[in-house]
Amino acid sequence: MINDEIFHGHRNAAEFWSMTLDIDHEKNAEDLLGKKGLMMASRFDVKEPYDVYVKAKEGDAEALKEFVEYGRRFGIAISNVISVLDPDAIVIGGNVSKSREFFAKSMNDEVKKAVPWFEGNISF
Repeated sequence: MINDEIFHGHRNAAEFWSMTLDIDHEKNAEDLLGKKGLMMASRFDVKEPYDVYVKAKEGDAEALKEFVEYGRRFGIAISNVISVLDPDAIVIGGNVSKSREFFAKSMNDEVKKAVPWFEGNISF
């Protein structure tokens, strides 16, 4: 927000899902962090990201590892946003927030490495 109004920019300001997180520019944040990303990265034969969540809840080591990596990717994306905007807070919502128990630590660790000066709050 700028002057208490949502900043829209010329076309797509604040469309952070378009941010490139891949050195080869083949994948953007949505590809790596959205439903499609979790499904592509999954080592399981599953139909929905929820299925990976269920496996993690059951203690499956591969599912837990997948969420740790997901948290690292999410932390990198959030660090980029923090570096550009220097916000007071980051709020994460949607279905992904329901699985935070499996990725929040690796996400926060990545943010602390990338932007150690950030003193804001990341909440779900």
